[in-house]
Formats: sequence, structure tokens, C-alpha cells
Amino acid sequence: MTNTLTATRHTLNFNSLSYDKFEALCFWLVDDSGEYEKVEHYGGTGDKNRDVIGYTPDGEVDYFLCKRYEGLSYSVLKGELDNLLKHIKAASVKKPRRLCFVLSSQASADAKDQAKKYAVDNGLPEPAFWEPIILDKKIKKNADALENFFSIPTEKEDEHLPQVDTTGLIAYGTHETTFTVVNHGDIPA
Repeated sequence: MTNTLTATRHTLNFNSLSYDKFEALCFWLVDDSGEYEKVEHYGGTGDKNRDVIGYTPDGEVDYFLCKRYEGLSYSVLKGELDNLLKHIKAASVKKPRRLCFVLSSQASADAKDQAKKYAVDNGLPEPAFWEPIILDKKIKKNADALENFFSIPTEKEDEHLPQVDTTGLIAYGTHETTFTVVNHGDIPA
């Protein structure tokens, strides 16, 4: 599917990105937020359920868990939380200040509510959810990401109109204003 911005401004199709590209997109958004002293991409095998990590200036960490597939259920979200809890209890990762699921598809309200409750009941921060509507807004504010990940240029080509030097141009008038432009350049009048 080719992504284009239309007059109705459809939400971008995040499932059209590969898993790696989706994680890279998440990294770009977190890094460009300006909130972190350092941002690292850990995605892939061995990431210990931390696809992207944001390090705060005061030494805390925020974890971003990127999930690029359709039909996301509570059991998938719970599985991610369980794995993260396992790594925290084993002291192989630090407990995060914040936790955010970055989702390519909408999760149900029930799945999100259950995941939030489960996280809090198990000593984790309540997770935030960046779903397509939130990702869409973030991406459309980031021209480089929009072009890099979706091949959608955001700036129209400049029209190649002649430049007119208006130095010394004087305009004045009354009720009926008439302007006279004097051409002092090499552009034919």
C-alpha cells in the first residue's frame, strides 16, 4: 500500500512498516522528543522487553515496547509485562520510571485497562499507549520521519518565479489606489 497524505488526512498505516522499521520509527520519535539525555534502540532478540530506552538526566529510565501487528490482545500485553517483570526481578534491568506500549494497531479499551491494572498490581508504572492515532499525530509533526518511513514529502517544490528587487519601490494612494512598479533588473517587464 502506498501512503499518501490526502485531503481527508487518513491515519498512516503503521502495519505497512517492517518490524525493524517500526522499532526505528519509535526510536526516532522518542529521540526527537527532547525529553531524554540519551536514547538507545535495543530491539530484537535479547532486548529484555525494552525496544527503546530513554535515559533521563537524573538517571531514571523509560521503556518503550514496540508491538507491530494486528489483533493485539490483553494476553500479548500481559506476556510483555511478565517478561519485563522477570528481568527486573532478576536484576538484569532497572525498574522503569515510565512504560509505554507503542502499537501499530489499536488495542481494545478492555485490553488496555487490564494491562494497566496488571502492571500497577505488580509494581510497575501504569503503561501509556501510543496507538495509531497518537503515532499519526507525532509523525505528521516530524517531516523527516514522515518522509523517511512513509516516503511522503511534506514540502511542495518551490515555484521557480523570478525574484523582483523592490529596493526603492514607493507606493502611495488615495481611495483608488494605483501602484506602479519600476523594474531596475534584468527581468523583462
